[in-house]
Amino acid sequence: MAATAEQQLVINEILKPKCTFLKVSACSGSGKTFTLVELVKALVPKNGLYIAYNKAIATEASGKFPSTVQCCTTHSLAWRATVRQFGLKVGYFGYRDIKAKMPYERKLTLVDAIEEFCLSGYTSFTDFINASETYSHKLALPGENILTEMSTGVTTCTHAFYLKLYHMLLINGDVDQKELDVLLLDEAGDLNEVTLQIFLALPAKKKVMVGDPNQNIYSFNNTINGFEILRNVGTQLGLTNSFRVSREIAYQVELFARDTFDENMQFRGITYDNNNLDTYAYISRTNGQLIARMMELNLFKTPYNLVRPVKSIFALPMAIIGLKQGGKILNPQHKFLQDDTDDYYKSRALQREYKSPMAYIESVHSENASVKSAISMIHAHGPRDLIEAKDIALKYESSKTTYPLTVCTSHSSKGLEFDSVEIGDDTNQGLSKILALPKKEWEPKHYEEMRLFYVAATRARKELLNAKHLEKYAALAVKLTATGDS
Repeated sequence: MAATAEQQLVINEILKPKCTFLKVSACSGSGKTFTLVELVKALVPKNGLYIAYNKAIATEASGKFPSTVQCCTTHSLAWRATVRQFGLKVGYFGYRDIKAKMPYERKLTLVDAIEEFCLSGYTSFTDFINASETYSHKLALPGENILTEMSTGVTTCTHAFYLKLYHMLLINGDVDQKELDVLLLDEAGDLNEVTLQIFLALPAKKKVMVGDPNQNIYSFNNTINGFEILRNVGTQLGLTNSFRVSREIAYQVELFARDTFDENMQFRGITYDNNNLDTYAYISRTNGQLIARMMELNLFKTPYNLVRPVKSIFALPMAIIGLKQGGKILNPQHKFLQDDTDDYYKSRALQREYKSPMAYIESVHSENASVKSAISMIHAHGPRDLIEAKDIALKYESSKTTYPLTVCTSHSSKGLEFDSVEIGDDTNQGLSKILALPKKEWEPKHYEEMRLFYVAATRARKELLNAKHLEKYAALAVKLTATGDS
């Protein structure tokens, strides 16, 4: 397969002696891996490194790149240089592992601060705390002590910690890393800051970062858009032709994006020889909506594939169902629910105002789409039906059969593709509220919701259903498709 004109421009650019840093903004399905492979073949490096965001992608890529290019994740790089080198103990680190005497709440906060620091660009925990508007300076000393214990194997360290340790060793020149001929970073539009800093610190004659800036959808995990951070560094080129999405869908998505989150969006699709539909997906915004669809499918005995573990999908509603006075929630993501429940039972005023802890939680977290969705589902179906739905999902999860239909959330759909995609109602409802606001009132979280819609819509190859916010562009898309204009 020959490179397209856009892909060839990328290859030609990296071959220029003066080009040492290249950024490639690649839309969904634009053949970024193919482009990188062809780029490497043109360069003929003696030693190269391709960094992927998960092991599966790194393993797949290793079968495409020449043997002179190592394919791995940032974590695997860091593991070899830290955990294996120093014999660190890796596992879970929670508030119970903090031996210093301090209030329970401060321990919880300290755990969060350490994790956030490890994924940041800082190399000093004290500097991180001093620059923070969230954390108290009182956390600096105990935090530094814990990090020292992790680095010496006294205390169990997290995966985020040894990534940070590797970052610090690189910065200090304590890692024996030979200069690479070429260094490639995938998913540069949505990565944590420490990964970007590791990429910048690794010595290489030529560096290439590739990704889709409009797929930055994990800000709740402290991810950043590398293209925005490095907007004044190196040369940037674009891949705007998708080999996945049909021309009609691509034009609608392009017009939506230009009206909302990216006025310069360019997104071209392809024409399919046939309209056969073999794979289907239902993509929701929240796990709550996803479970609701799973329960509908169960009524018709329709099997489905899952992208994430059942335990994870059902974690929030199960946590809410199990709430009780003085109870405990081990999942750190949902510990706030127990805190709210305890507050409810401690306050006569709250008990008079709200008929139950669930009603109080629903009010306090009215802006949290996941919490609202989970509680609505509990009200609609009840605990027994939810437990039954979980049991059926576990059966499908353990099955070795691959079914035509996959159900997933927008976040977990990233990187996947299907012939036909149906967008969940919760996505449309959330977008409707945002788009009803004047643009000057849009906040970063609103733009992220729009990008989530973009991710979900661009999983579709041939058919896109219930994408209500694209409907007004349909007629224009057909016209543009017919003329080949945009």
